Amino acid sequence: MKGLGYVFIPIIVIGIFIFSMTSGLILKKPLLGHDDVLYHVHALKEDVRNEQWKKAENQLKQAKNAWKKVSKRIQVSSEREEMRLISRIFVRVHGFIETKEKGSVLAEIEEIEFLWHELGR
Repeated sequence: MKGLGYVFIPIIVIGIFIFSMTSGLILKKPLLGHDDVLYHVHALKEDVRNEQWKKAENQLKQAKNAWKKVSKRIQVSSEREEMRLISRIFVRVHGFIETKEKGSVLAEIEEIEFLWHELGR
């Protein structure tokens, strides 16, 4: 019976580590309605395309709040530099929205979408 503990405990610990390191794809999906980063980013893109800057500003706040929640869940399983880059892009988007630079906002949103799909891979 003692010998089984020496075999199963390391296997269980290794399994937990493997799960935590590969869980980014699962954990970045929304668990609640308000933590859907991609939904808010897509809504932000539409508001910018339609030049609805007030709505875009509100949508950006919601996207940033959703990102804060998701980033806490995926910080173990995702590349830290990619996560920092997404946070910095949100800051740049805020500045571009204030100056109403449609093209710059859309370019930054495309980069967020690209990085989002790469997270957890």
